Amino acid sequence: MDKSTLMYILTAGVAICAGGLCIQYFASTFTEEYREEEIEDRVDKIISK
Repeated sequence: MDKSTLMYILTAGVAICAGGLCIQYFASTFTEEYREEEIEDRVDKIISK
């Protein structure tokens, strides 16, 4: 294997890891916001009864 192939593999690996972390971060923040809204809706329903 020559240097350029190795660098390509390393760069691709780093990019995949970074992309995975970004997806994980956005997914966690999105689900937290969704849960908060869902909880607020349920509380409103309970209060309005």
